[in-house]
Amino acid sequence: MKTLIVYGSKYGSTKAIAHWIAERLNFKTTIRDVKEAPSPDAFDLIIIGSAVYTGGIMPEVRCYIDKYLDVLEKKVVALYAVCLDTQGVYLKGKVHGGWEYLMPLIKKFKNPPLHAALLHGEINPNKLDKEDYQRLMYFYNKVLHRDYAKVPYKTKMNKEEVWAFAEKILSRLEGNQIKGR
Repeated sequence: MKTLIVYGSKYGSTKAIAHWIAERLNFKTTIRDVKEAPSPDAFDLIIIGSAVYTGGIMPEVRCYIDKYLDVLEKKVVALYAVCLDTQGVYLKGKVHGGWEYLMPLIKKFKNPPLHAALLHGEINPNKLDKEDYQRLMYFYNKVLHRDYAKVPYKTKMNKEEVWAFAEKILSRLEGNQIKGR
């Protein structure tokens, strides 16, 4: 199955996850940053992933889907978002995080994607630009009311979780072939 994995990644986690997905699928796969991604016309399976950045999916990923939505509607599509908080929280009458990140992408499709998931990422303070470092310091100290002198390194990236996502895609593809999709 000719597969295209398109990803939007600011610091590399989503790119690494794209490669882990391809490794597990073991299809003929093209992996491209969303800024250089080709049209999905020539592919059977399109997997689109985005880092969660400043509270949402990266704008470049939303634009890619908008640009090719007519083509994507005729293809088999899977979506993923990469963040630390895959569960989200209910606070002051509103859900924050978790599936709220990915739902705007899912809702763009008339035909629901084959599969979608939230996958864990990382925050590596050594990779952050100055603005993002300052944003995280504000978040930790002002929003979470912590007393951090520096942004801590946090990772929840998990190859087993990513492979389980890929295996779910394989399983659903197999089920759809049986049903004649």
